[in-house]
Amino acid sequence: GTENWKLKVRNTFSGDEMLIPSTLQVQNTAARSEHYFSDPLAGRRFSVSLPAGSYLAEFLDENGDLAWPTYVEEVWQKEPDCSDFASPGDITILKPPVDCTELIRNGGQDATFTT
Repeated sequence: GTENWKLKVRNTFSGDEMLIPSTLQVQNTAARSEHYFSDPLAGRRFSVSLPAGSYLAEFLDENGDLAWPTYVEEVWQKEPDCSDFASPGDITILKPPVDCTELIRNGGQDATFTT
Protein backbone atom coordinates (compact mmCIF):
# COMPACT_ATOMS: atom_id res chain seq x y z
CA GLY A 1 0.00 0.00 0.00
CA THR A 2 0.86 3.66 0.03
CA GLU A 3 0.30 4.34 3.73
CA ASN A 4 3.98 5.19 4.31
CA TRP A 5 4.49 7.21 1.13
CA LYS A 6 5.45 10.89 1.25
CA LEU A 7 5.17 13.80 -1.17
CA LYS A 8 8.54 15.57 -1.40
CA VAL A 9 8.28 19.21 -2.44
CA ARG A 10 11.45 21.16 -3.29
CA ASN A 11 11.80 24.89 -3.90
CA THR A 12 13.84 25.07 -7.12
CA PHE A 13 15.46 28.40 -6.16
CA SER A 14 16.47 27.82 -2.53
CA GLY A 15 16.70 24.00 -2.59
CA ASP A 16 14.58 23.79 0.58
CA GLU A 17 12.66 20.51 0.79
CA MET A 18 9.75 19.23 2.82
CA LEU A 19 8.22 15.77 3.15
CA ILE A 20 4.43 15.74 3.37
CA PRO A 21 2.69 12.66 4.83
CA SER A 22 -0.72 11.66 3.54
CA THR A 23 -4.10 11.53 5.19
CA LEU A 24 -7.07 9.47 4.07
CA GLN A 25 -10.15 10.80 2.36
CA VAL A 26 -12.79 9.08 4.46
CA GLN A 27 -16.37 9.54 3.31
CA ASN A 28 -18.89 9.39 6.14
CA THR A 29 -22.57 10.22 5.76
CA ALA A 30 -22.61 12.11 9.08
CA ALA A 31 -19.37 14.04 8.57
CA ARG A 32 -16.18 13.98 6.55
CA SER A 33 -12.96 13.22 8.39
CA GLU A 34 -9.38 13.34 7.11
CA HIS A 35 -7.64 12.36 10.33
CA TYR A 36 -7.27 8.62 9.74
CA PHE A 37 -4.11 7.01 8.43
CA SER A 38 -5.22 3.44 7.65
CA ASP A 39 -8.13 2.27 5.47
CA PRO A 40 -7.49 0.01 2.46
CA LEU A 41 -10.46 1.38 0.48
CA ALA A 42 -9.98 5.11 1.05
CA GLY A 43 -8.04 7.45 -1.24
CA ARG A 44 -4.99 9.31 0.08
CA ARG A 45 -4.52 13.07 0.10
CA PHE A 46 -1.24 14.97 0.21
CA SER A 47 -1.90 18.60 1.04
CA VAL A 48 0.49 21.53 1.24
CA SER A 49 0.25 25.35 1.23
CA LEU A 50 3.21 27.05 -0.40
CA PRO A 51 4.44 30.63 -0.75
CA ALA A 52 5.08 32.03 -4.22
CA GLY A 53 7.98 30.31 -5.97
CA SER A 54 8.88 27.47 -8.29
CA TYR A 55 8.58 23.90 -6.98
CA LEU A 56 9.22 20.29 -7.96
CA ALA A 57 7.08 17.60 -6.34
CA GLU A 58 7.58 13.85 -6.38
CA PHE A 59 6.15 10.83 -4.58
CA LEU A 60 8.46 8.67 -2.48
CA ASP A 61 7.58 5.13 -1.42
CA GLU A 62 8.23 3.69 2.06
CA ASN A 63 11.90 3.11 1.09
CA GLY A 64 12.38 6.71 -0.08
CA ASP A 65 12.46 5.70 -3.77
CA LEU A 66 10.74 7.72 -6.50
CA ALA A 67 7.32 6.15 -7.10
CA TRP A 68 3.93 6.83 -8.69
CA PRO A 69 0.55 6.01 -7.10
CA THR A 70 -2.18 4.16 -8.99
CA TYR A 71 -3.68 7.54 -9.88
CA VAL A 72 -2.97 11.20 -9.16
CA GLU A 73 -5.48 14.02 -9.24
CA GLU A 74 -4.21 17.56 -8.71
CA VAL A 75 -6.86 19.67 -6.94
CA TRP A 76 -6.49 23.30 -5.90
CA GLN A 77 -8.57 24.82 -3.11
CA LYS A 78 -9.77 28.42 -2.80
CA GLU A 79 -6.98 31.00 -2.95
CA PRO A 80 -5.87 32.29 0.46
CA ASP A 81 -6.71 35.83 1.58
CA CYS A 82 -3.01 36.72 1.68
CA SER A 83 -0.79 37.51 -1.33
CA ASP A 84 2.37 35.81 -2.60
CA PHE A 85 1.17 32.20 -2.78
CA ALA A 86 1.95 29.40 -5.23
CA SER A 87 -0.42 28.79 -8.14
CA PRO A 88 -0.87 25.77 -10.45
CA GLY A 89 1.85 26.84 -12.90
CA ASP A 90 4.44 27.05 -10.10
CA ILE A 91 4.55 23.31 -9.30
CA THR A 92 5.82 20.50 -11.51
CA ILE A 93 4.97 16.95 -10.44
CA LEU A 94 7.73 14.56 -11.51
CA LYS A 95 6.51 11.19 -12.78
CA PRO A 96 9.02 8.33 -12.96
CA PRO A 97 9.17 6.06 -16.03
CA VAL A 98 6.26 3.60 -16.05
CA ASP A 99 6.93 -0.15 -15.94
CA CYS A 100 4.41 -1.76 -18.31
CA THR A 101 5.46 -5.38 -17.73
CA GLU A 102 2.30 -6.05 -15.73
CA LEU A 103 -0.56 -3.87 -16.87
CA ILE A 104 -3.27 -5.79 -15.01
CA ARG A 105 -3.22 -5.16 -11.28
CA ASN A 106 -2.83 -8.44 -9.38
CA GLY A 107 -2.39 -10.08 -12.76
CA GLY A 108 0.19 -12.66 -11.66
CA GLN A 109 -2.31 -15.50 -11.83
CA ASP A 110 -1.56 -19.00 -13.02
CA ALA A 111 -1.64 -19.34 -16.81
CA THR A 112 -4.20 -22.16 -16.61
CA PHE A 113 -7.72 -20.93 -17.21
CA THR A 114 -10.85 -22.70 -16.05
CA THR A 115 -14.12 -22.36 -17.95
